[in-house]
Amino acid sequence: MKPVKVIDGELDEKGETVTWKGGRISPGSSKSFTMILSPTKEGIWEVKGEVIYGDMSLTDGAIIRVTAPKLSFTPSRKILAAKVGRSYEVELKLENSGTSDADDVKIEISSPDGVKIEGGRDEIHLDRIGAGESKSVRLRIIPTSPGRHELGFKASSSQGGSAQTTITLVAVARPELKVEISDSEDPVILGGEFSYKILVINVGSAKAGSVKLEDEIPSKLKYLDAESTVGQPVFKDGVLSLDLGEIEPGGKVEITLKVKAVEEGDVINRVTLQFVGPGRRITAEEMTSIINPEGKR
Repeated sequence: MKPVKVIDGELDEKGETVTWKGGRISPGSSKSFTMILSPTKEGIWEVKGEVIYGDMSLTDGAIIRVTAPKLSFTPSRKILAAKVGRSYEVELKLENSGTSDADDVKIEISSPDGVKIEGGRDEIHLDRIGAGESKSVRLRIIPTSPGRHELGFKASSSQGGSAQTTITLVAVARPELKVEISDSEDPVILGGEFSYKILVINVGSAKAGSVKLEDEIPSKLKYLDAESTVGQPVFKDGVLSLDLGEIEPGGKVEITLKVKAVEEGDVINRVTLQFVGPGRRITAEEMTSIINPEGKR
């Protein structure tokens, strides 16, 4: 507890004792002396005063209880493993374990290059957090480049009290291919023509290289034609193959395969996708029923 302002008095060099020289106080009269105190920490403090006149003295004191907020962070995750381009939710719990309310609470966010906060937020206002209470905020974080990124959070209130924490984001960029196949009709009349639509998508955050697609046409089907938005389909020895090269993040390729139903029964058409990267080989399949003109299997 330190006096910050003394009126009509003198403060000693240590800043601990104030002396007022009141001169004469007539019988029945009084004098007042004023100082303004600034608490430096919470607790119970005793302020003592002593009046000296001649060889006599009189002492008295006052008990002052100083309260203050005490803020602390608890993040839902301290370290987050993430993929570039994906959105992740983190929760920050801010607790006031002090002895007084924290007013005008705000959280300042320090976001490095390579990380984006949804909504572009760099400051959050929570108003009041009562003594013994807590509040939580949720943020969505998106890594925009691979690497190790550290986000900083600093909370403060107008009554004093502050807290800091960090969340470390370890982001990687990887290709992630998906392949889908669907038929244009099912069931199909024996002797009828129909088509398959094959869709290849890179939903990852890095380029996929050396992508190749193969479709071994089932014996119950006859190959007629194939078209692709990338590359030139090649049909040889019952196998449709297509070199797709590189597919950028978010890129997609559509292939249309035209066939004829030449034998009744259930047929499963399976496509295989090979590429450089995690997974390296994935498949997708579609079952189509072929019926004879009389509708019998």
